[in-house]
Amino acid sequence: MIKIHPKNKKTNNSIFGTLLFADLALIELPESSKLNLFSSQKVRPIKLTNRLPLIKTKAIAAGWGWTKPFCEVNASINGKTNQLHFGWVDLMENNLYCINEMEVSFIQQFNKTFGLNIPPCISSWIRKISENNWLDKLCVRPNPASIQYGDSGGPLLVDFVDSWYQIGVVTQGMCNKDKKYISNQNYATFTYIDCEWIKMETNGKTLCF
Repeated sequence: MIKIHPKNKKTNNSIFGTLLFADLALIELPESSKLNLFSSQKVRPIKLTNRLPLIKTKAIAAGWGWTKPFCEVNASINGKTNQLHFGWVDLMENNLYCINEMEVSFIQQFNKTFGLNIPPCISSWIRKISENNWLDKLCVRPNPASIQYGDSGGPLLVDFVDSWYQIGVVTQGMCNKDKKYISNQNYATFTYIDCEWIKMETNGKTLCF
């Protein structure tokens, strides 16, 4: 059974592109399912948390996404993989960097779409849209690893000394050939782990730390 977050929402238009909110889901497996069914090594569940580092921190992103930007020529032929890849990224200390990057991207798209300089009232509106978009998300910069098409749903992992924890889920981005990763600018989008929702949906069997 698949349980989608009740606040999940998707919007799309020519200026803002596709925006996703509460992009989380749970898959309920039979109790008899074994985590090491497809692995020669013992597999154990990752710990979940909604704790965030207070400073910019190295994190690991993982997924089965393409190994080349999907908008490149022949990427559909040469970019796919059947192996799990992972790499280091920068988890920013707050979302201000990503809000600013998204705002610049939106303003550039507005000017391109309408062929005029953006008036102050529209600029304020775009700023608000950018801030609202990051209320449930983590600001991550690819460095040096990139987030690619097909990585959606993959984990964002942080070492909190005592153990590794999953704090986010890959949610979206846009292919940028010049920068060689999926993103509007120099960032990737991850959704927070919603600990209260997970606790409720699993009847208290899955808790965050």
